[in-house]
Amino acid sequence: RFICLHAKAGGTLDDYNRRLAGSQALKTFTDAYRAQGIAFVVLGDFNDRLTLSITSGQLSPYRNFAQAT
Repeated sequence: RFICLHAKAGGTLDDYNRRLAGSQALKTFTDAYRAQGIAFVVLGDFNDRLTLSITSGQLSPYRNFAQAT
């Protein structure tokens, strides 16, 4: 399975909050796949980084993936 992602671009707090909400929804979805043993690949344009966000002063909206075990 392939999951194609195109996250909200931009550096405003509203843009960040949309990426954060999308990341949380995607994590819930992919966790369910993992629990069922379903293989998948996430491809696309995340429009942010895995370390610190492009939005000043914010953590990455994708830190939930970077911290996954």
